Amino acid sequence: MQGEPSDASSGDGQVTLRIAGAVAHIQFDRPWARNAMTWAMYDGFAAACTAINGNSRVRVAVPPRRRRQGFCRGHRHRAVP
Repeated sequence: MQGEPSDASSGDGQVTLRIAGAVAHIQFDRPWARNAMTWAMYDGFAAACTAINGNSRVRVAVPPRRRRQGFCRGHRHRAVP
């Protein structure tokens, strides 16, 4: 995953992990819903965290802000059974 984006989730929204040196960048990509998390995105976030934890060179993980909306609005309540 070094230096290249890789999808850690699929479905309604995505979580992308990019590692550049000692910095891991986690991107939530569901802007039409202000990045409200879906179950698939939670799975993708967990996979990204596992990948970061397994990389001894990573020292910091950064969840970047998208515009003025922040990085995540919360949970998509309609997804809750």
